[in-house]
Amino acid sequence: MQHNQDRELLARELGSTLGDDRESFPEGVSCARLVNLTIDFFNTEPSVKEKLEKYTEKMSQAVQAQRTVIVKRPRSPSSTMDVELRPKKKMSKFDSLKPISNYLENLLVNHGLTQHRADLVVLDIAERFVTAGYGW
Repeated sequence: MQHNQDRELLARELGSTLGDDRESFPEGVSCARLVNLTIDFFNTEPSVKEKLEKYTEKMSQAVQAQRTVIVKRPRSPSSTMDVELRPKKKMSKFDSLKPISNYLENLLVNHGLTQHRADLVVLDIAERFVTAGYGW
């Protein structure tokens, strides 16, 4: 993940999103701690880093394959050839956070939250991450 974002802002936004209904967190886990643990997990977990590197490489190869070079034929012998590249397709920050969203959803469901409530909490968390500028 990018390291230039404000973790305190994320924690405040998460707390604001959840309001007084914090039944989804175990006792002793604050919003700030959850944000820090989540970011640290994605920065240090070897299997996640490996999967993300493979995914990034695969996406780069797909983008390279999609790039096409269009050569315009000159109308007269004195004209020069123009080469035009199509712009690189960029993944949205929200889409780039899907691995963490899926992980958090499974974690919350495994700790007793209903699937519907977990979906809502994870969606709010992901929206706050995007608002704060986090992305891969």
